[in-house]
Amino acid sequence: MTPDEAALAAFAALRRRDWAGAIEAADALRAPDRPALEARAAAYRAQALRELGRLDEAERSAAAAVQLAKRAGDTDGVTQLRGLHASILAGLAATRAAAKERTGDAMLAELADDVLLGDLLGGERAAVLVRKAGALADAGQVEACLAVTERAVTEARAAGAPREHVLALLCAARVSPEPAASIMAAHRVADATGDMNLVTAVARAARAAGVVLPAPGFG
Repeated sequence: MTPDEAALAAFAALRRRDWAGAIEAADALRAPDRPALEARAAAYRAQALRELGRLDEAERSAAAAVQLAKRAGDTDGVTQLRGLHASILAGLAATRAAAKERTGDAMLAELADDVLLGDLLGGERAAVLVRKAGALADAGQVEACLAVTERAVTEARAAGAPREHVLALLCAARVSPEPAASIMAAHRVADATGDMNLVTAVARAARAAGVVLPAPGFG
């Protein structure tokens, strides 16, 4: 396969969402005297790796593509490839932040409620309890999760914090063998606020659980 054929094969594989095929074709491209073509192959490889969730490798490939385009004197290519690199970096940062948050939440699950709450006031108390409940749900600790969500609901009501109230109820629905009651309760709270983000979150949970919500105006 010639370098041009490899580049075309990588592009075609991307178009048909054959990520492994795109990587294989891009890796086969060897053209040290044509850095612009190698830059294109590196970009194709980066895009395929991003789709596969291999963001660290995608970032390195995108960075290499930028350097190759610079060597080729391809100003427009450098601009485009910097955009690709930046988007992959943003995805990588978000993934790392989410992993860090999950780790923090897992630690929350091990702490007693009173230790977690400390000197927190109002809605912050409910918010922390919701995070703990979510971590317990992720760990499959159903009874502990339900106990924490019950306290989170109490704290949210006392603080007048409908967002945390809804999230606590939806967390309970995640682990309950009969989620309809919690989802319906969350629907009533969300509907009363008029907050479309909350309404949408409840609707999504209802669909996932197979729960039919009341028609608008009849809740």
